[in-house]
Amino acid sequence: YRGLLVPHGDSVMYEEHLWNVLHGKGFRSYLDQGLFLGEHIQVIHLAMLPLYSIWPSHLLLELCESLALASGALPVFWMARRWSGSNRSATCLAIAYLLYSPLQFLDIAIDLKTFRPICFGVTAMLFALDQLERGRIKSTVTLFFVALAAKEDFALILIPLGCWIAAQPFLSDARKNANGDCSLPKFLSSLKPAVPYGVGLTIAAGGYLLLTTRVLIPWFRGGAEVHYARYFAKFGDSLGEIVINMLTQPGLLIEELVTVSSISYLLALLLPLAFLPLLSPTRFCVAVPILGLLCLNEIVQGDPQPHHHFHAPVLPVLFWATAHSLQMFHGDSKSRLRSLVDRFVSSDRH
Repeated sequence: YRGLLVPHGDSVMYEEHLWNVLHGKGFRSYLDQGLFLGEHIQVIHLAMLPLYSIWPSHLLLELCESLALASGALPVFWMARRWSGSNRSATCLAIAYLLYSPLQFLDIAIDLKTFRPICFGVTAMLFALDQLERGRIKSTVTLFFVALAAKEDFALILIPLGCWIAAQPFLSDARKNANGDCSLPKFLSSLKPAVPYGVGLTIAAGGYLLLTTRVLIPWFRGGAEVHYARYFAKFGDSLGEIVINMLTQPGLLIEELVTVSSISYLLALLLPLAFLPLLSPTRFCVAVPILGLLCLNEIVQGDPQPHHHFHAPVLPVLFWATAHSLQMFHGDSKSRLRSLVDRFVSSDRH
C-alpha cells in the first residue's frame, strides 16, 4: 500500500465513497458513472463511516475486511460442533476455514485490489446459516439483509436456499442431527412454517435480484446494461438475452460448462475441503447455480482459480455443507459409514 501497489480501481474506490460522503460530495468516486449504485447495489461499507471519521485511511478498510473474514471462523466452529458433537473436529474446521486459500484471495486479491465490501457478506451469511440452524428466524433474516447490502450477488444463494428450506419437511435428513436423536429447529422440520418461509425467501430474493439488475442499476447507469453482462458475452449482450440463450441452448451451455477450466476451478474450491461438501448433497446443491455461473464467467475461464472475488457467495455454503458432513464421522453415523465402506470393499473383492 505504501509503495503505491494498491491500484485505484475496485479498491481505493471504496475509500473515496467514504471520503466523499463524509465531505458532502455524495456516494461517488472518480471511477463511478454518476452514483456508484450504477455499478452495484452495495452500501455495507458505509457502516465504517464513524471509524473512518476518526482514522481516514485505506488501511482501516483493509483491517475491517480482514477482521470480518476471520470472525467467520466462529459460526464455522459452532456449526461443525453442532453436527459432529466434537470440539476437536469443530476446531479443525475453523482452522481450515482460516487457512482456506480462496478465502485468502478474498482478503488479498491476486490483482492487488485488496478491499471489496462483498467480503462482509461472507461473514454475514455464515452467521445467518448458523442462526438458521438454531431456529432464530429474526436474526437470520436480518443477517440476510446485511449480506444483500454487501452485494446483490448473495441473492443467487438465497434463492436456492429458500428452496432448500421449503424442502426440509420432505427430506429425512432434516429430522436428524449428529447423534440421530434430535431434530433440527421445528420451523425446518414442520411443514407449516418451513414451506412458507422457504418459498417467501425464494420469491423475495428473486424479486430483489430482478429489481437490482433490471431496474435500479440500469437507472443509475442512465439506462445502460449492467456491466457484468459482458462476462457472459458468448450467450448475448444483455442479461435477458443471456438467460434466454442459457435456457434454450443446452448444447452451448454444456459446451461452456464441461471444460478443463471448470474442473480446475471446482477442484480449487473443493480439494482443500477434501470434497466434504459433497457428502451433504442437499446443502451443496444450494451453491450449484452460482458455481455454474462462475464456470461460465469469461474472467474465470481465463484464470480458472478463485483468485478474484466472484466466488465470495459460495464460501459460506461450502463450509455450511462441510460442517454438516462431519456427522458422518462421529457416533452412530460413523458406524454406518464404516459398514458401508466395509460392504463396498468386500463386494469389490468378490
